Parts: sequence; C-alpha cells; structure tokens
Amino acid sequence: MRTFAVLMIVLATLDTAHADSWAAPQVREEFSTSRDHFVRVTPGTSWGDTTGFAGAAKGPYATATFFHREPDGSY
Repeated sequence: MRTFAVLMIVLATLDTAHADSWAAPQVREEFSTSRDHFVRVTPGTSWGDTTGFAGAAKGPYATATFFHREPDGSY
C-alpha cells in the first residue's frame, strides 16, 4: 500500500515539472494615435548582460526603428 501511495505522489508531481512556457519573442509594432508615426521593435538574442544570466550567450541586442508618414502616404 505504501508503494502505491509513493507511486501516486510521484506521478502527480510529474505533470508540474515542465519547462517555462513563455511565448517566444516576436517583432511588434506600435502606432501613434494619429497613425502618423510608429515604432517597430525587433527582439535580440542577448541575455548575457542581465543579472543572473552572466554565462548566457551575448548576441545582438533588441532594436527599435522609428517611422513617420511621408506626404505621399508611405512610411
């Protein structure tokens, strides 16, 4: 009976041992209220400068590109 109880406890805790399920970084765009300006943020891959991630790879940083509407309607 004790073996069965231990087995049930182990099986009950297996489902909770998953890795992080955060959404992957993605390119985002945010427009101004007038829609005359917007910014596009492209995520980077560098985690090495963050506290607690000193051993992580240091790749390119995230970038933000600002756009404004031209008189012909293009950005």
